Amino acid sequence: GAVVERQRVDAAPEPLLQPEGVHARVEPVAGCPAHEDVVARADAHRRRIRLGSHLASAHAEDHERDVRAELMLPPFGRMAALILSAPDKAMIDEAGKLTGAAAPNGEGVTVYGPAPAPISILRGRHRIRFLITSPREVDLSAYMAAWLAALKLPSAVRISADIDPYSFL
Repeated sequence: GAVVERQRVDAAPEPLLQPEGVHARVEPVAGCPAHEDVVARADAHRRRIRLGSHLASAHAEDHERDVRAELMLPPFGRMAALILSAPDKAMIDEAGKLTGAAAPNGEGVTVYGPAPAPISILRGRHRIRFLITSPREVDLSAYMAAWLAALKLPSAVRISADIDPYSFL
């Protein structure tokens, strides 16, 4: 019969990929060429992943910056959010039409909306929003103040303006 040689495994190699945030180094088992090879390949793989992630991240940041500059989004432009809420759908639709019609003309100012807010009903109130963009040199706060001063909405309609909002929810 055939003779089968068995090798003794002193320690099983660790997985090649570690979970996110876990930084572990696999140490080779002394005198075990197969384990040393696995460890060397795992280390090279980790270095490639780190380099690839860095390059992909740098490319994504460059692309994001270029898109923001082209569309005049912060930090290259200014933004404002105007959110209206009302107890029923018909009232918020009418308030949206009135608000859009009252928007003043402004050099370089673009008004988008009305559109349903991402959370269109919150605590029983229907919500819509406007997004306003402008170049950095436009006084967006003064534009919004003039717009809000010209509005005549029913008292049941609530309105909230946010200059350079952190979130659009």
